[in-house]
Amino acid sequence: EASKPAISWQGWRLIVSRAVSRDEAQHQTRQARKEALKRKKDSRNLYLAREGRIRPGTPAAEGLLPGTMDLIEARYTMKKKKLKNHNFFVSKTRLCVHGISRDVDEERLRQIFLKPVKDHIAREGDPCGDWDTRATDRKGRKKGSDPTIRQVKVVRDETRRGASRGYGFVDFRHHEHALIALRRVNNNPTILGQDRRLFVEFAVDNMVKLNILQHKHDRWQDKAKGQAPERERRPEDTFVPAKGAMKKTDYQKLRKKLLNKGKKGTKKPAYMQTQAYQDMIVRWIRMKKKKQYGDNN
Repeated sequence: EASKPAISWQGWRLIVSRAVSRDEAQHQTRQARKEALKRKKDSRNLYLAREGRIRPGTPAAEGLLPGTMDLIEARYTMKKKKLKNHNFFVSKTRLCVHGISRDVDEERLRQIFLKPVKDHIAREGDPCGDWDTRATDRKGRKKGSDPTIRQVKVVRDETRRGASRGYGFVDFRHHEHALIALRRVNNNPTILGQDRRLFVEFAVDNMVKLNILQHKHDRWQDKAKGQAPERERRPEDTFVPAKGAMKKTDYQKLRKKLLNKGKKGTKKPAYMQTQAYQDMIVRWIRMKKKKQYGDNN
């Protein structure tokens, strides 16, 4: 049946491969080790940049609308230009989707990419594990990993009332699921129609921007947990003595006097008792002293 693995035994999927000679097996092992070593050194995943590319004159380019091939080549040229900068890398889980029509929203795009992955898992098993998805561990939990999409985004044009700009992004949790979805959805005329194909490739991300976003996200999480770090000192918080300005000891005495004055004697308005107001008064006096010193010269 199409919904079960081709060969299984007691719920376990059996992996069957073609028998080869000893020399051929050793050759394949050496080639696999070379490829693994090459990919290990490639920290920017450049080998994924060619995944999903449609070359002119190939069977995959047949049936495309006029001008579509020019757009594909222009996007590939822009990608190669970006990857010359070492701050850019190819994401292993985030897919860039082109050719999205206006009637396709985030939910429909999610279902388009989830369906081929689920069909592949039901037919051949989960590529993230060497077991059948029906197998469970001792605690009764499913082995393997279900296809999970972390984020789906259709880029929209706010100047045109949120109309789709024709492209978007789909972020999977696992690289194996993203690769299956790319190969099944890319340039497939059976999904949206012969003249409405989706063109999928692995997205190119900026490492610097991602680090900034991750830093902001971590700070936001710390703030939500009540563990926000202390506010960084601003330049105006640091006392830098200038020529003709008050000495540091005078500045500290004046600030202490102003703070104590707000607590004793007649009551001052609430805004006058704040530290920001007292700092403003001290800076104003410093500026006045500095101007007076300059006029005397």
